[in-house]
Amino acid sequence: MKLRKGNIMTPEAERVFLEQRINSNHNKSIGWKRICIPVDNSEQSEMAIDLGVRLARHFNYTVSGIHVFNSELHRKRFRALLPYLPERFRTRITEKMEKQHDAIMDISFKHLGEEFLDVLRLKGERCGIEFESEIIDGNPAKEIEKYVNRDGCDLVMMGSYGQGKSPRIGGCARKVARRIWKDIILVRDEIKEDVKIVVAIDGSDFSFSALRKAFLLADWLKAELLAISVYDPDLHVTIFESIKKVLNFQGEKLFNSKEQENLHNEVVDKGIRKVYESALKRAESIALEMGMEIRTEVRAGIAFQKIIEFAQSEGASFLVFSRFGLHKSFDSDIGSVAENLLVESPCNVLCCS
Repeated sequence: MKLRKGNIMTPEAERVFLEQRINSNHNKSIGWKRICIPVDNSEQSEMAIDLGVRLARHFNYTVSGIHVFNSELHRKRFRALLPYLPERFRTRITEKMEKQHDAIMDISFKHLGEEFLDVLRLKGERCGIEFESEIIDGNPAKEIEKYVNRDGCDLVMMGSYGQGKSPRIGGCARKVARRIWKDIILVRDEIKEDVKIVVAIDGSDFSFSALRKAFLLADWLKAELLAISVYDPDLHVTIFESIKKVLNFQGEKLFNSKEQENLHNEVVDKGIRKVYESALKRAESIALEMGMEIRTEVRAGIAFQKIIEFAQSEGASFLVFSRFGLHKSFDSDIGSVAENLLVESPCNVLCCS
């Protein structure tokens, strides 16, 4: 494989070089090899196709296109409608006609799926991208989940909502994001000039893994990278006040609540801030080792709210975060902060598993 054309690195060489730089320092592979793009002909789906093709072309990734239609849902709705049809139509519909209707609709759905996927295929072919596709009949979220987990896609890229045009996130996108254990990009807007990428850091290994993938996006999009870390001092105040309320007089005397409160305010709150500041210092160190720049900021408040406020104030094109953070529980499919960011983010998101 030729890694260079003259003095210019090929896209494949850029990807390999960047991954080697990151892996040499962190011993973790962050690159994606295969992108799955579910399509449904919505505006956000079109944006996901354009962004996915750009990413695949730049790094020489393989693209898998998938369209899922739900014939069973259509059959149920059609049969639910029959009793409300005018009598002259209702009396003419026989069981044979119902079966013919179902067969015609199945064929129509498949042809529509082929047309939707042709948009992705043609754009991919023009860029020389290796492409495959599949049309599936079933529940969209469930079938996308099965396809991704079965076929080993590294990254799912899809619109944040589909034909239903939900205000923030569609039901299918939300379910897929919760159920798959792969990285997912939910597309809300087109990528414009002066790109900024905000990555949320809480000091967990998960968040630093997300940071490394944010480096990949920043390198590709020539974007400014910003990291934010948020701590919640009010949570500890609330817990402290709860302890005081449940103590009886003797217990409070032993607890010495006034002295403990002063200690809490002077030491604990400041100490918590320093913990999150140290996480950002580590992020800066990683960026320095990578030969990349990163701007950091720590804020106090509710994590997902402050992260969203920061992304909005900076006009971010991407918000990058990890599926889990410091408080990951064994049986959880996604952390509460990550889920809130998926729903409320004002821009495109990359949720990293």
